[in-house]
Amino acid sequence: MKLIRWQGLLLTVSLVFGLASCGVDEFLAAVQVLPQNATAIAGSSAATVEFSAIGWYAPLQVCGYSDCGLDKPNKRVTLTNASWSTSDPANTTIDSKGFATCLAPTLTPATITATASGGQFGPISGTATLLCT
Repeated sequence: MKLIRWQGLLLTVSLVFGLASCGVDEFLAAVQVLPQNATAIAGSSAATVEFSAIGWYAPLQVCGYSDCGLDKPNKRVTLTNASWSTSDPANTTIDSKGFATCLAPTLTPATITATASGGQFGPISGTATLLCT
């Protein structure tokens, strides 16, 4: 009798979680960082560049018992909750709003990364470059 109760409970929990995960009708599919390639002049009034993160959302195409699939991204939203980072913190900084500043000239561009939550399997990131002259 206890075994039947546990099996019934497990089946109920599995169905609830399976249906709940498919209850979302769109997911963040991609993050695009703009401008894609930027240049700034270190030590001048033109040392700062404003980057923006664009989220591309995809609707669920099929949501069956065991799998949810994504359709092509069709919704574009400016992300205000993205976290920002730079590959070269010694020569560039970036704040929480996407403003990157060149502290010193660089030979190679820094990679600017925006990361946002909302992807089907976790956070999604996009990149751009910043060359400091």
